[in-house]
Amino acid sequence: MRGLEFSNMANTARERGPSATRVADNLQALRRARQLTLADVADRVSALGQPMSLGILSKIENGDRRVDVDDLVALAVALGVTPNRLLLPASAGDDELQLTPERECTERQAWAWAAGDRPLIDREPGETHEDGLDLDLDDPLFDEFEAFARENRPHVPRSTATTADHARWADHLRQVDDVMRQAETAGVPTHELTAWVDYRQAVRVSSITVNGVRIGQDKSAGEQQDGQR
Repeated sequence: MRGLEFSNMANTARERGPSATRVADNLQALRRARQLTLADVADRVSALGQPMSLGILSKIENGDRRVDVDDLVALAVALGVTPNRLLLPASAGDDELQLTPERECTERQAWAWAAGDRPLIDREPGETHEDGLDLDLDDPLFDEFEAFARENRPHVPRSTATTADHARWADHLRQVDDVMRQAETAGVPTHELTAWVDYRQAVRVSSITVNGVRIGQDKSAGEQQDGQR
C-alpha cells in the first residue's frame, strides 16, 4: 500500500501544467532564436551561480523535468528576457490562454496581469456606452485597479497630484492632449504614444535620432543662448 502511494505521487509529479509546458516550449524557441546550444545556455546559467547541466536543460525542454523558481529566474537572465516571457506566449492577442487547469483568459489579459497593468477582471472600471467610456468614479473597480497597479508595479511612480495641481498645470496638460490628438489623427496608434513616453522616461534622454531625424532637443533655444553668454 505504501509503495502504491509513492508510485501515485511520482506519477503526479511528472504531470505538467500549462505553465510548465509553455516554459519548456519558450526555452527551446528562445534558445534557438539566439542560435545558442544547450551547452551555451548551461554555461551561462552556471556562471550565474545556478549550476545546470546540459542533460538537465535537455530534460526541461523535452518536458521531462520541472523548472523551479530559481531555475526560471536564472534561465530568464541567461536568455536576456523576463520570467514572464518564459511563462507566457510570444503573442498577446485575443486567443484563449490556460493559466491554470481551471482558469483561462486571453493572451492579452494574461500579459497585462503579469505586467501589473490590471487584475484578472473581465470588465473595465465604468460603464461602456455607445459614445465611449462613462467614467463612473464611484465604481469600486477604480480603487481595485489602482491598488493592483500600486502593489504590482512598485517601480512606477504613482500620481500624487491634487485638484489644485491639475488646475495649475491645465494649460500644459491641454497642450499635451492636443499633441496626442494630432498624432492620433496622423495615424499614430495610442499604444505607440504611451510606449514612446515610457521609453523616454526609461532611458532618460531629451533627444533621440530615428533614421536620421532628430526628435526632441537637448536644450531649448533660450537655454542654449544662455550657455553661450
